[in-house]
Amino acid sequence: MALSRYTVKRTAQWESQLGLSHAVGANGLLFVSGVTGLESDLRDIESQSRGAFLSLSESLAEAGARLAHLVELTTYHVDLRQNMEKFIEVKAAFIQHPYPAWTALGVTELISPEALVEIRAIATLS
Repeated sequence: MALSRYTVKRTAQWESQLGLSHAVGANGLLFVSGVTGLESDLRDIESQSRGAFLSLSESLAEAGARLAHLVELTTYHVDLRQNMEKFIEVKAAFIQHPYPAWTALGVTELISPEALVEIRAIATLS
């Protein structure tokens, strides 16, 4: 099985630092590592959610995919219940019908101490 690896310039430092691939294509699917919305010093859930979806969109584009190609989302949330309503509002601006499968998980913390949300995704490459 041939694998294609995709790097987004703004996350290249994390790949070598953490030993990961930002996105991997295999068998017609693209697996995108978790992205956050902290690149521009964003602190509230709406800004971070918007930033995370923009980062995800950029990651997909690097491999020739779009948000409409998503088949699965996994989102990780600090303060899940407190932040879910705002997250869903932002998500609705980026993700339209037909919707991907989605699992939302509450977590104690994420890799960046300021991060409130992280999005991991699987998309089709066709």
